[in-house]
Amino acid sequence: MARVPYLEPADLSPADQDLLKRPITLHKALANAPNAARAFHGLGHYIRYGSKLDPRLRELAILQV
Repeated sequence: MARVPYLEPADLSPADQDLLKRPITLHKALANAPNAARAFHGLGHYIRYGSKLDPRLRELAILQV
């Protein structure tokens, strides 16, 4: 049983429904804190597309996040 509810798009305000474009369980749980979900997404996006890490290290960082 989850410790936080898994939200559906209907549970969110229209401004936050984009958080569940990929309705996987992790995103449904993170949607309980929309600002945290956006920060989490931003970190992953930066590691994947914005960092200057060696490709091998970048893949390890993606796996960690």
